[in-house]
Amino acid sequence: MSLSNEDLGRAAYEAYAQAVDNTSVRGDDLWRWSDLPQRVALAWITAAIAVKTRVAIEERAQRESETER
Repeated sequence: MSLSNEDLGRAAYEAYAQAVDNTSVRGDDLWRWSDLPQRVALAWITAAIAVKTRVAIEERAQRESETER
């Protein structure tokens, strides 16, 4: 089963929120995912896509390296 990009973005945001005790750098409570402005949610989704892409590239390179041996 593969998570959607939105699910990955949400997971990343929620992990971040937990890591900072749900508090922004200004000391305010962080918003719930469902209350985030669309622009902010899309930024988290974009970041998750970038991580997913980087992991896929690294895994592919690792497999190719092992195949060449």
